[in-house]
Amino acid sequence: MKKLISFLSAISYFLFNVAQADSCTYTLEMHDSWGDGWNGSEIKISTNSNASIFGLSDGADSSIIFDVISGQILELEWLGGGTWDSEISINLLNSIGDTIFTQPAPPTIGLLLYDTVSCLSNPSLVEVKTTSLSIYPNPNNGCFFIANSDNEDTIEMSVFNIQGKSVYNSTFNLSSGKTKLIFLNELNSGMYLMLINTKKGSSYHNIIIK
Repeated sequence: MKKLISFLSAISYFLFNVAQADSCTYTLEMHDSWGDGWNGSEIKISTNSNASIFGLSDGADSSIIFDVISGQILELEWLGGGTWDSEISINLLNSIGDTIFTQPAPPTIGLLLYDTVSCLSNPSLVEVKTTSLSIYPNPNNGCFFIANSDNEDTIEMSVFNIQGKSVYNSTFNLSSGKTKLIFLNELNSGMYLMLINTKKGSSYHNIIIK
């Protein structure tokens, strides 16, 4: 019963933190390798019915910070219109500073990115650890490692989506200093809660799949 109450509390805390991240900011980094701006070329940022057009007027680097809402459709469209696009590259960063899209030089006229916005809270703020296990990388693409820094133990692992539905379960032994590769690459992008039970205790981890 105590373990069930702890788990339900973790689920509630997890859902609360996700709900608080409905809106956030994304950052578009604009680069020019020659350092003289985009020479008239432009990019359009669209979120649902809102659209804005930007360009790099001078210099080698500039950033645009814009507001987004979870669930919105985000589009990046390269309009071109200038010269020397071979000098131009673009990075898009999400709300926790991870690069989620990179366009190397030169961009091609047309749609560069069509994606769903995901506003993420910092996992370290809501992660509760009670064991010697660690998870990396996080965020990830659905493939990540679980590492054990203590004695060999039996790991019972369950993964839940933000609705609290179980989407993955596994039990395995993990020796001291060893790692286990986990494949969740069939899951949709988003935030998930991982519950790990061992004989030493339980741990809750937020997993972000990009």
